[in-house]
Amino acid sequence: MIQGGRVVAFVLFVAVIAGTGFGLVSQVGRAEMSPHVAITSPDPGTTVSGTIDVTGSAWDPDGEVVKVLVGIDAGERSLATDTSGNGSWWTWSWTWDTTRWTNGWHHIVAVAYDNSSLAADTSIVVLVENPLDEAPHVVITAPDDGATVSGIVNITGNATDDHRVIVVTIRIDLDGAVYTAEDTSGNGTWWSWRLAWDSHSVPNGVHTIFAKAVDDHEHVGSDEIHVNVANEGGNTAPWVEIVEPKQGSTVCGVVLIKGHAGDHDLGDRVEKVEVRIDMGDWQLATDVSDLGNWATWTLLWDATHAERGWHHVYARSFDGEAYSKIAVLEVFVSCEGEGNHRPEVRIDGPHSGDEVHGAVLVYGRAWDPDEGDHVTGVWARVDAGDWHLAKDVTENGSWFIWAWVWDTARYDNGAHTVCARASDGELYSEPACVEVKVQNADARPRVHIEHPEDGAEVSGFVLVHGVASDDHGVKLVQIRIDEGEWHNAIDVSSDHSWRTWAWEWDTTKYENGEHVVSARAWDGKLYSEVDHIVVHVANHDRGIIGVFSENPLLTGILGFLGTAGASLALWWRRFGLLGGLR
Repeated sequence: MIQGGRVVAFVLFVAVIAGTGFGLVSQVGRAEMSPHVAITSPDPGTTVSGTIDVTGSAWDPDGEVVKVLVGIDAGERSLATDTSGNGSWWTWSWTWDTTRWTNGWHHIVAVAYDNSSLAADTSIVVLVENPLDEAPHVVITAPDDGATVSGIVNITGNATDDHRVIVVTIRIDLDGAVYTAEDTSGNGTWWSWRLAWDSHSVPNGVHTIFAKAVDDHEHVGSDEIHVNVANEGGNTAPWVEIVEPKQGSTVCGVVLIKGHAGDHDLGDRVEKVEVRIDMGDWQLATDVSDLGNWATWTLLWDATHAERGWHHVYARSFDGEAYSKIAVLEVFVSCEGEGNHRPEVRIDGPHSGDEVHGAVLVYGRAWDPDEGDHVTGVWARVDAGDWHLAKDVTENGSWFIWAWVWDTARYDNGAHTVCARASDGELYSEPACVEVKVQNADARPRVHIEHPEDGAEVSGFVLVHGVASDDHGVKLVQIRIDEGEWHNAIDVSSDHSWRTWAWEWDTTKYENGEHVVSARAWDGKLYSEVDHIVVHVANHDRGIIGVFSENPLLTGILGFLGTAGASLALWWRRFGLLGGLR
């Protein structure tokens, strides 16, 4: 016989269970999602110049996008224009004047914000290539080219810039000495400028005057003239020339460099001739003249181990007071029939000493000195890590220009060595390396529960597992049920990165019904945002079900309610009502 009060309580509980089963009771809401943003134009890797339109789209799954900010590299972000027509920022645009950035690779960064102050960002890499005529214009108006000068010489000129930038200085380079001119425009534009130069600072003879205009983008324009200094009693610089090898010739092994030198001043003579290769040290040549006046001189250059390719040969003479103008020629080092040579590779960006962050484009050039051979691949690596195949961006299979994107967020802040090597199918080049400093902001780690799914029904032992990541590496993932204690998960990744993790949950220790499963990751300094799901524990107690099955009425009710019936039985036992049901 069922007691009246208990029947009422039982009926009310059945109503609650049924209401939950049929969706009449609201479920726990999910966390708000961040907005999304994408750049639709220009395409990644595109070459751009002048003023361009950057366009994109932005949306939010459960909110409203309120603004999109766009910027270049790590520079200041500015507000884009909403072009959707309905205030949704579904489409947006932003104007970029590329002439205000140096030629080379740059990141376009877009950040979207929603009405919950959540943000999302994206970026692409493009190549800025503006015409080289961006440099300011400068002209020397006095003295005339080829003029003979003496004493104090007024060097004057004009300077302008046609690219909405400002000339900031005029430098005069004369025989290696650099002077700063005076702005005589009266309005700070350097339209007119002047330098009073004491020609006694150089020996008599022909000299080249270089005028260089520098604007606020560090572009440099130049002009040059030649003047003949003829101060009374002044010394005239000696002269020198290289006669062997010939300009543009191909050389191999030990090379004889031969030339002539002399002095225009009566009674003066050349005291020495020096030679250098490329930017190496000056080496003393040998006087092979019959009179000891360096009229003929030689120097032996061992090019056996020199890099295959073009090299500069420089020569200068000295009369005890002044050096001559430097003579220079180019030769190509290559030896036919001496077997396969290593290919060559270089890194053009980033440069040694640069600070880098985020996704960095490592790029450069590669070539093979042997005629008929070509580079078959270029690889890059960071520190002593694995070599990664770069991308051939020449579109002709030559690998002359290559690139590789390096995600610096996976590396600790500080100094790192980036190296590249090329292969011709048989030999690798010597590695080319640069040292850069990674300077990423310390971001919070990220964690996500992949199993069980939100809203799933679970019972017994359940494997809770998911993924985690961090810019500097995850150190730990923890799990908790409801508001209980945090429990350490297990790193099940193959590389000890916590990229995948797992934790076993014994649901039989928890009451049937809804429970919140939460996960968080730790990188040694910061915890991630907590990811959580809501699941329904439905463990079946066979002993209780057996008691209920003895009553035909309750057996039918439990059959109708399914798994909810098990929860009902446990609830009933907890409140001591089973006695009246037997």
